[in-house]
Amino acid sequence: MFTETAEDITFERVTVKDSDGSIVSIEKIFEAFINAKKFKFLSNSTLPYFTKKTFNELLKIPHFSKLQTMTLNNIPDTFDIENFYVYMKENKTTKFYLEFDKSISDHFKNRLEEIIDEILSTKVFNYKPSFVYFHGLENGKKFHLFTLKYGKIV
Repeated sequence: MFTETAEDITFERVTVKDSDGSIVSIEKIFEAFINAKKFKFLSNSTLPYFTKKTFNELLKIPHFSKLQTMTLNNIPDTFDIENFYVYMKENKTTKFYLEFDKSISDHFKNRLEEIIDEILSTKVFNYKPSFVYFHGLENGKKFHLFTLKYGKIV
């Protein structure tokens, strides 16, 4: 009943399980909220059901492209950052706030930093720049990304 009308969805420190006790994937959860404008999924630990296919599965959901904001934290390095980055550079609708788990590999951190540097060096955006954060990111870059995403200091 809630999923048909809810627009601002927040899951915080919860595990969503199916009737058989298995953990429900983020894409399956999101799929149920057909009128979602804001979707936030916050976890105290690494998102164990976030796989290499998760982002591509989200892209297949028709209402994903209408989303205004998506916030995820503790994202593992199984996240398909390359497909996300391609999508982000074409995305004119959704503001993403992505915080990666502390356990991500140095190789993955390096790739995230390259993407962050590309975002920060862009003068005119034809897309919605994302806030991308990982433990160890220089504070100046974090601050600059924050101001790009939110447009002001809050």
